[in-house]
Amino acid sequence: MFEKKADFKYITKNTTREELVEECRRLKNLICQLRHTKKKHRITKHEEKRKAAKHWKERFHEMKYDSYKKSQLIWGKNVHIERLRKKNRTIETKGVKRGYQMAMKKILVNHYKVKHVAQFLMKVHTVMEIYKLNFKEYSFLLWAGRYDFFTRKDFLLTIGDVDINFYKTLNGLMKRNLISVVSENIGHKAKAFSLTGTGMDMYNKIAKFTNKFLKSDTGTSGVRDNVQNAGSAEKVSIRK
Repeated sequence: MFEKKADFKYITKNTTREELVEECRRLKNLICQLRHTKKKHRITKHEEKRKAAKHWKERFHEMKYDSYKKSQLIWGKNVHIERLRKKNRTIETKGVKRGYQMAMKKILVNHYKVKHVAQFLMKVHTVMEIYKLNFKEYSFLLWAGRYDFFTRKDFLLTIGDVDINFYKTLNGLMKRNLISVVSENIGHKAKAFSLTGTGMDMYNKIAKFTNKFLKSDTGTSGVRDNVQNAGSAEKVSIRK
């Protein structure tokens, strides 16, 4: 058993041998006790460091795992957001396309209303009497004036299903020198026609009247587009 630390004793010349031996034994025991205490303190300190290192290592791995899981969650959210953006872009593209198609259908259906239709038709009748035209010839000239030259196929493609005989109406206008043939049938190509100088003059007159009435009646630049002038650079020719 280790002895408790005691007060140092002074050694004098009168100290007996037995007291010296006892003191030496006591000091030796004290030295062993101090060594043991120091060793125990060292082991305890090392154990504390080891436990602290282990604790922080565990905490580090826990935080690393938490960070990894959060990064996975963020990655998943980013993927989900990107998919939603792609889906929204697809829906937006389809919506724009559908809206464009609906707008084009409205334009093609052409649900336009002209005020005072009766007055317009009466004025058209007066113009037709002045130029000795019937309604089919009036309409045909407004159509033909938009082209440098045209064929029956062009008429069917642009006018559609109407009760107007192309050649019958054409022959009547050709007899009045308003339309002439510009090319005969060559192989598989159809015969082409165009307005004469007299026909273009006639077209410009009735087109001017029509545009003037539509502008004043609707308060706009006309229904869809103005009837084109025969001398306009915007005239078109359809060739198939």
